Amino acid sequence: MSKLSLGQTDLITVMVLTGVALLIGISVLAYFQTLSSTSTSEIERENILNSELAAQVVRLISVDETSKNMWLLLRRLDNASVNFFVIVEAKLVGGDTELLECGRISYYVPELDTDKIVCSEPNECPPAAVIASLPFRNFLVRPEGSSNWVDINVYRRSVGESPYPPGYRLGVCYVAYKGGNQIVRVDYSGLGDVVELRIYLLKQFGNDYYVLRIYRSLVRS
Repeated sequence: MSKLSLGQTDLITVMVLTGVALLIGISVLAYFQTLSSTSTSEIERENILNSELAAQVVRLISVDETSKNMWLLLRRLDNASVNFFVIVEAKLVGGDTELLECGRISYYVPELDTDKIVCSEPNECPPAAVIASLPFRNFLVRPEGSSNWVDINVYRRSVGESPYPPGYRLGVCYVAYKGGNQIVRVDYSGLGDVVELRIYLLKQFGNDYYVLRIYRSLVRS
């Protein structure tokens, strides 16, 4: 049986070490490429979300305590034809909360108005459509004073409210926007003793919806 010479042994050692070094180098390179890709994605996400936050405006027009309707104005400061994604939640007297179905949210279409009275006919104010129905983990909120996004249940616990139950899915409502001022009606009749309505303005990024702003309005005088 032949024996390896000292020179052959050294050559094999060098080859093995070179291979190990290459593997380590490739692994490190892949890691930094992944890290760079993740950082770029996060920067892109933050830029998009900050831009949307600056562009979207919601204002209260009025609350009709008799008919249990709240009227809002939605607008984009950039006037881009980018539709709104919203969730509306009612807070009841006892502290419980209830999400409103998208059918309770309607938006005014001036082109369909024949008598110049807002929403006097059903077809003048079509209901918002359900654009998505997802688990709570797909809804992210950035708590006040924090730079981190957390799922909406973590946020609810942090403000002393009960989290949504396991398996619960939240419906995202789609409100069409074609520029200018968009009048929106929220019907909260039949929900019990509602004291506050919350409008969650959302922006989709990837598979998740980010809560840009929570607009709160008391509906009892």
